[in-house]
Amino acid sequence: MTGFRHDDRAVSIALTHALTLGIATVLVATLLVSAGVLLEDGTDRSVRESLETTGERLAADILRVDGLGTAHGTTNEVTVTVDYPETAANSRYRVAIVDCNGLEAGLATSGYCLDLIAQTTDQSVSVPLGELEAAVDVDTSVRGGTIAIGHDGETLTVWNP
Repeated sequence: MTGFRHDDRAVSIALTHALTLGIATVLVATLLVSAGVLLEDGTDRSVRESLETTGERLAADILRVDGLGTAHGTTNEVTVTVDYPETAANSRYRVAIVDCNGLEAGLATSGYCLDLIAQTTDQSVSVPLGELEAAVDVDTSVRGGTIAIGHDGETLTVWNP
């Protein structure tokens, strides 16, 4: 007489279901972690590109004001107010004019740079300003948004109006 003692078919079906659920759980968890890392990398890249674009625009405007302030060998008082984005990829940022010495490799070894720092991600981007005719007020830091660039005939300054 054959009994149910040696019948193990139900065990293999239950084991197959348990293994399938375990593998599916591992795959979904891996997919979620990978998507989170990809999203974070994309956000960081977006913030950096936005800061670089804003920094290059601001540097061009500073050079323009410097040129207007020292046009034709005379000193002129010039103030230009420009609207820049208030955020870089949903992160507020600050701009400071700093000495380029000691910053990222590949930047000019002398002169001034714009240092843009995103407040949410703590990323920073440095943009060289090039040769300026005026002295620069390096003790200021301004927030993104509306920025005034002034040249009083001797010193170039940035501030938030």
